[in-house]
Amino acid sequence: MIAASSRGEAPFPEGTESQMAAFTYLVATAIANAESRGELLASRARVLPAGDEARRHVVCRRPRDPPA
Repeated sequence: MIAASSRGEAPFPEGTESQMAAFTYLVATAIANAESRGELLASRARVLPAGDEARRHVVCRRPRDPPA
């Protein structure tokens, strides 16, 4: 929700309501993007170490010298 007020008697210029609606949508989109980015970074912080550990596990079990 967004609200606007004026101290003067004159009404707001034509198109003010649609401009405010567009701005509100823009702000909501920016907030959603920031939240999504935070969630993505948190997910990467969990997934990457697990993948690294799995790769270390595979590398440690691989024979060093190929069979003759």
